[in-house]
Amino acid sequence: MKAIAAGDGVAQPTAGSFISGNDLTSASSVSASLKALADKEMIVYDRERWHVYDVFFSRWPEYYYSEGRGQGV
Repeated sequence: MKAIAAGDGVAQPTAGSFISGNDLTSASSVSASLKALADKEMIVYDRERWHVYDVFFSRWPEYYYSEGRGQGV
């Protein structure tokens, strides 16, 4: 979810470049995660992109994992 929250949504989260660029394991695990998060209404598919549903919640990982913050320091 942090990979989706880090930008302005994600159009192709099962693409190889997205998976390798975010240290994810496989397209099937990403698909399963997308389904689980969507079922819990934590992410939504809107305008051909996946987004974190709650804007305020999406800002937390965006801030926490941004450059300059280190590993939660």
